[in-house]
Amino acid sequence: MLFLRSRRCWLPLLVVVFFLTACVGPNPGPSYTVSGVVRDEDGDGIGEVAIAYEGHVRGVAPASSNGQFTIDVLRGPTLITAAKEGWVFSGPQSVTEASSSVDFTGQQKTYALTIGKIGEGTVQEEILSSARSSTYPHGTTVKLTASAAKGWHFSHWEGDLSGRDNPAILSITDSSEITAVFVQGVTVTGTIGVSHHFPASVIAGQGKLPAVGTSSTHRQSTPITLAPAPSELIVGLDPSLSEAERMEIFRELRYEVIERITLLDAYLVRLEDDTLENGRLRALSHSGIHYVEPNRPVRALGAAYPNDPLFADQWHYPLIRLPQAWGVTKGSSEVRIAVIDTGVQDDHEELNPRLDRRYGYNFVDSSRDFDDDEGHGTHVTGTICALTNNGVGVAGVMWDATILPLKVLDSEGNGSVWVLAKAILYAAGLLDDPNFPRNPAPVDVINMSLGTDTSDPLMQEAIERVLSSTQIIMVAAAGNDSEPVMYPAAYPGVIAVGAVDYNEYGTPSIASYSNWGPEIDVVAPGGDSYAILSTSAGPAPYEKLTGTSMATPHVSGVVGLMLSHGVPANRVLEVLRLTSMPLRQSRFDFYSGYGLVNAYWAVNAVSTMRIIVGTRHGDLVDVVAETSILDPQGGDFVLAAVPPGDYHVFAWVDVQDGTDRIELGDYFAETGVIRIDSGHEYHVTGVITEVGPGEHDLDSPQRPQLESSSL
Repeated sequence: MLFLRSRRCWLPLLVVVFFLTACVGPNPGPSYTVSGVVRDEDGDGIGEVAIAYEGHVRGVAPASSNGQFTIDVLRGPTLITAAKEGWVFSGPQSVTEASSSVDFTGQQKTYALTIGKIGEGTVQEEILSSARSSTYPHGTTVKLTASAAKGWHFSHWEGDLSGRDNPAILSITDSSEITAVFVQGVTVTGTIGVSHHFPASVIAGQGKLPAVGTSSTHRQSTPITLAPAPSELIVGLDPSLSEAERMEIFRELRYEVIERITLLDAYLVRLEDDTLENGRLRALSHSGIHYVEPNRPVRALGAAYPNDPLFADQWHYPLIRLPQAWGVTKGSSEVRIAVIDTGVQDDHEELNPRLDRRYGYNFVDSSRDFDDDEGHGTHVTGTICALTNNGVGVAGVMWDATILPLKVLDSEGNGSVWVLAKAILYAAGLLDDPNFPRNPAPVDVINMSLGTDTSDPLMQEAIERVLSSTQIIMVAAAGNDSEPVMYPAAYPGVIAVGAVDYNEYGTPSIASYSNWGPEIDVVAPGGDSYAILSTSAGPAPYEKLTGTSMATPHVSGVVGLMLSHGVPANRVLEVLRLTSMPLRQSRFDFYSGYGLVNAYWAVNAVSTMRIIVGTRHGDLVDVVAETSILDPQGGDFVLAAVPPGDYHVFAWVDVQDGTDRIELGDYFAETGVIRIDSGHEYHVTGVITEVGPGEHDLDSPQRPQLESSSL
């Protein structure tokens, strides 16, 4: 019994001892240290490698940037491995004690990149991090740029790269297959026109006529019969002739020399004892004479029709969009305009501050007294730049300018081409002759509200000399006989101006008297049933006249505004033609030229109509394709290779170019959403209209829409 009891007493003790022995294990021995280096195939150290150890002690030690590592806490048998994303290393190593070196060799993983295409185009690969072989190492960054063939568009990426980014950036972490999808472009064509609101801009209101002012008087200018000045000829000589040879010719022809314009080798002569025609015929036999012509008369081109006392005061300014132009520029005293006419009333309170008295000149009686004894020139000058915004009288096209008054027509409105030629050269600063006055301050614009029926060599040569040697802009009246354009308006390089009348209910009508022909450049308000109110040299300070003489200073004033706003002189005629508002179906016709002058477009030098295909997000438009019609009045366009999609087509005249924002006074219209698919063509038609108050947001219900159709 005692023995059995003893065995039961020891059994628990043996179990405890066994359990403790199993848990503690054998003694691992002392700690030790190992070190090593991780290298690539070229023997270069590899940094940022994780060195894992697993045994009695477990953990991870990082390799330094040169691949070296040290582990100094190991005890007993330990398994050591190396790991780094994108790399494959030599197998694990077992250590049991300190070792001089535990080294690993690593090789970077590489992947194939396969690029396919749908459609026509190419894909360029640009390696943004180095590669070691024809395949790409793990983590290589590649920029892919899709370039569509002509007539095609890049659409999107498919496969292991998605989206529309182009170029696209790809980080390679596995073998990849990518497809660039190209789609064939779509052609969108169209014909867009412009519809102008008359009789005034929508911004200026409906253009209602104000009551006739009590200060206005009404006068009809009567036509003046053209007749050559008695016994006077203009003779042009060969410049190579000596002075003695010239005088001998005149002696033989029995010509009395009155004056000479040295610059043009021209002489004004009087016949001593023969008829004008006989004297001219005698001269034609001399080889040293270039031409012999009568000293033809020049007349003021006033109205030929009566005025009605109920006609409006200044309906003509809103008609040509001057209020809008004044918001851009009001002119400048630096702009000098010569008014070659009947003179200007020197003490008129609306004109007095604008006149250049120092160099103004009277070519009728060769004096500095340019005062107007007929009234025509005073009326013309008031239209150009009567004092404006001063609470008195009438407004001028320009709020500020300098006028050089040159009197060439007498109290009956008569003159001659000889005197006119001298005045033209004088205004340009080219009359450099001791026998004549000199003008050291050439003008920028010459206004000639006068004319003659026949071309004259002297007048033509004077004009050509000015146009070829200066940047001066010449503006002249077309005439009031409903016949071909008169001279000097008909000469190339001179802006020929016809006249329109007011039309309260629509497009202005060409004035019944306005001359016509291929030389007409633009038209401006000259009146017919309604007249033009301006300054007067008569008893009343203001009067109303009609005629192309009245239309011409509107254009001269607009030219002055253009120059003051920085439009180059050599572009003025081109810009005037482009910006004028056509009054007939064709872009140009013999009666209205390129149309009614548009001051607002002209000062902004509007030259194109933008055609845009894009997607709209509220008030923003993402442009996907754009072209221009090289005429702001519209025309045909072709947009080739538009990418397929859902778009609007916009037509837009951005008057104050560069804002990229639809503003009051711009012209604009758009289509609804068009689904543009490959394999189809689309045509857009319609007109764009002026954006008025409440219409400058893209969702305005008041704006007409362009029409589209699939072809």
